[in-house]
Amino acid sequence: MIGIVLPEENPSVDEPGPVKTWVLALSTCLVACSLAIYGTILVTVPPFGELFAELGTTLPVLTRTVIDYSKFTVVLALIGVIPLISMWRYRSSGSPRANRDFKTVIASFGISLIVSGISCVGLYLPVFRMGAEMS
Repeated sequence: MIGIVLPEENPSVDEPGPVKTWVLALSTCLVACSLAIYGTILVTVPPFGELFAELGTTLPVLTRTVIDYSKFTVVLALIGVIPLISMWRYRSSGSPRANRDFKTVIASFGISLIVSGISCVGLYLPVFRMGAEMS
């Protein structure tokens, strides 16, 4: 027999539940780690810039880029903070935005790890080059 299948009368099965506590905890930890990474970049890059300016040598392009754009890493930190605030705000409503917000937090943590790695390579590249010239 062919017919139309109607949804069940119990709407609680189809609706998403509230955001899980472990998702909020993990997201909070990841955003805190991202903020620590960006804070470290903001604190450590200016002394490296002054050190390299005193040496008077030409710097690699990656090092100059890291030094020039390190002050803009605060903007990158907002990529994870805004979705985290949204997740905490809608944690009990069962909003479908929670899954998207969690993916954004994970992506922002990945971006912060990539920026951290590029910053480390950019800052230590001249140090390695000087070490190779001295030996």
